[in-house]
Amino acid sequence: MLEIKNLTVSFSNTEAVKGIDMKAYDGQIVSVVGESGSGKSVTAKSIMGFDFGAKVKGSIRFDDKELMKLSQKEYRAMRGNRLCMIFQEPMTSLNPLHKVGKQILESVKVHRKSTDAKITNEEAKCRVIEVMEEVGLNEGIYDKYPHELSGGMRQRVMIAMAIVNNPGLLIADEPTTALDVATQDQIINLIREVNKTHDTTVLFITHNLKLAKQISDYVYVMEKGRIVESGLAEEIFENPKEKYTKKLIDSIPRHIKLKDTMLEK
Repeated sequence: MLEIKNLTVSFSNTEAVKGIDMKAYDGQIVSVVGESGSGKSVTAKSIMGFDFGAKVKGSIRFDDKELMKLSQKEYRAMRGNRLCMIFQEPMTSLNPLHKVGKQILESVKVHRKSTDAKITNEEAKCRVIEVMEEVGLNEGIYDKYPHELSGGMRQRVMIAMAIVNNPGLLIADEPTTALDVATQDQIINLIREVNKTHDTTVLFITHNLKLAKQISDYVYVMEKGRIVESGLAEEIFENPKEKYTKKLIDSIPRHIKLKDTMLEK
């Protein structure tokens, strides 16, 4: 379980996140929804322990560990293993000079090294091909460079890289924003399949309420660094209580009905 208590994130004299509490139970898909600047991505980076020039206070517990007390070495051992994150633009994370299969393979090797578990190169490659097929990429993609793939395929590579070591928590930070609508739905379905197959907790960061409605079990709505509303997905979207939440829902194009966006669970 992920549990956040009184998380505050500051840049100089500006608080980007203002004392929030949040939970994500094992196997849940929890969405954090809000406009740009609401603090949702800063929250995600804080969970991952990234150094992004901010002062972070509060408590972040995962796997019965207080992440705020981990050394950078301990945090690095968790990232890519128990904690994983995919981003809006895969090319910011993929190395353009290396084939995608090699990059996923490196994740396997680093994980095994951190756990002192031995694995041959052949075994590691078999694991990579297995997870690539799981996310809808054929074996031939192994030897492709990132620039040879479409945006949707690159995002599938990032998901493969994230789940290859069976993480407990997958943070997806606006993973579909740069994709066309049809590809968005494919990636949403893939994330849900990963959630079911691996029993991986998913924290889904988005400004898109339609997507949050499709994928979420539970929703947190953030505005200006604060959580203004939270609850079960259906409750939030069918009976919003806060003015800001209603504003976000009203911003959805009229031809899209929220009740029609819930995927079968």
